[in-house]
Amino acid sequence: MNALPPLALRLAEGAPRDPDRFLAWAANTPALEGFKVELAHGEVTMMMVQVSQAHARICTNLLAVLLQKFDRTIHLLTTADFGVRTEHGIRYPDILVDAGVGNGKDYAAREPIFIAEVLSPSSIATDMIEKRDEYLQIGTLQAYLICAQDEPRAWLFLREDGRFPASPVMIEGRAASVEVPALALSLPMADIFAGIPDAPSA
Repeated sequence: MNALPPLALRLAEGAPRDPDRFLAWAANTPALEGFKVELAHGEVTMMMVQVSQAHARICTNLLAVLLQKFDRTIHLLTTADFGVRTEHGIRYPDILVDAGVGNGKDYAAREPIFIAEVLSPSSIATDMIEKRDEYLQIGTLQAYLICAQDEPRAWLFLREDGRFPASPVMIEGRAASVEVPALALSLPMADIFAGIPDAPSA
């Protein structure tokens, strides 16, 4: 947080730690535009929204594929501007599918069923460990997908028999697909990683 402007630091310090109040604060604080703010374990983290072209491309590709798979009158599909409640606070995943029926004024998902994050050099530990531990405790979640941003590679945590495994399944190459039987999803890696180069050969 030290590299953030003074205003951002003051905002983070003054943010409420109660999840409901935090959601309302985040949604109604205009000065937060351009920042991603999350609440975890009573601590507020804030970073400037600066993603690479590859990160943006994969998020766009994945959302486009998912939009073809779900009925948008029933499910909400969105990017990092809509919250997810965890046992430890509020997160804003890169991609979210929510099956909950809201009232149009909600600031967080009611029944998140699919969450995806795209790795960046600064987020590997957070996405692979911290967010994993929080997301996999969400009772309605069926799949958590983590995508590399420099090659067609992904890691999938899939709920089976009511539980998530300790380790994800790694999916590699454009010929593969991300399969989530519980949601009747088959997501081609070629579509998710369109425009992303293949891993360099050894």
